[in-house]
Amino acid sequence: MNSNFNLFFYGLGAKFIQFIGVCIIIASLFGFLVHWAVFLIGLIIGIGVIMWGKAMRFDYQRQSGSILHRGDW
Repeated sequence: MNSNFNLFFYGLGAKFIQFIGVCIIIASLFGFLVHWAVFLIGLIIGIGVIMWGKAMRFDYQRQSGSILHRGDW
């Protein structure tokens, strides 16, 4: 039970990190009004955070057994 509970919050944290990445990208769009470099830096950081969250989400799915690899059948 405790392992599943921790795994649930690991997946929830991954979704939250992806949400933060989207928020950074949206904020960088408003930063475009200040300077184009702010937009580019925010865009790069936002995409990096989203990719980090997606990697965590994939790891969560792998640990929970949602993803079965060809050799696991």
